Amino acid sequence: MPGQQVGNAIADVLFGKVNPSARLPVTFPNHEDDVPISPMQWPGLPGPWNPEYVRYTEQLLVGYRAYDALGIKFTTGFPFGHGLSYTSFNYSDLNITDGMVTFTVENSGEVAGAEVAQLYLGFPPIDLGEPVLQLKGFKKTRILSAGEREHVRLKLRRRDLSAWDSTYHAWVLVQGTFVVKVGSSSRDIRVEGTFINHEGSVIKLHTITGEHSGISVSALWIMLLGAAVGGLVVLAFGYRIWRYTTVSGADANTHRQELVPVALAEI
Repeated sequence: MPGQQVGNAIADVLFGKVNPSARLPVTFPNHEDDVPISPMQWPGLPGPWNPEYVRYTEQLLVGYRAYDALGIKFTTGFPFGHGLSYTSFNYSDLNITDGMVTFTVENSGEVAGAEVAQLYLGFPPIDLGEPVLQLKGFKKTRILSAGEREHVRLKLRRRDLSAWDSTYHAWVLVQGTFVVKVGSSSRDIRVEGTFINHEGSVIKLHTITGEHSGISVSALWIMLLGAAVGGLVVLAFGYRIWRYTTVSGADANTHRQELVPVALAEI
């Protein structure tokens, strides 16, 4: 839902008061037949009127990755990452050093505007079903005046250079020559280069988030179990105290002597 000010917003873009810089997060196909899908993927099997299960035969080839793998060219549709602007941008000075990708974006037009630079990575030939190109980073520049430049830096992490190996059941750091492509969309590549990764290893699955979290799955379960047991102990003790405080009359002293030892024994 665009909101109450959508009319003013569209008018500002149409009349040039604002220079748009948004990008498509999906692919717009040329026509329906471009979408690579089979009945086993949707609506499912054994039949369209009573589907019970589906098979994700596309594996990693989802979205723009499938269009790249199938070599589909865009004539009337729009590729992933596409966007419009009232100005144009040039890319130059690509450099790749120690996982840091740097390049320069220049406003080569006559209207001030911002650009969303996108970094796509091509893996070495491996038998893990990796897509042709994968988006690994992007950066929106500040609003650049005509002729102004910005030096952009994007960092490639170890995880960005890894692929999932079902044999190890872990992320595997891939060795070999990687292709770096930087541009304005998945199909509008402006500069590209290569680098070689000599390091290869299995990134253990026991790290939860990030590469150096230091928190293992087993430790997390132990902490959760301890918290649950502690909560039950507190509830049991609280219940006993509540019963103790509600006792009235002549039996109060007797109950006080009985309930507190019992509550402590149950804890």
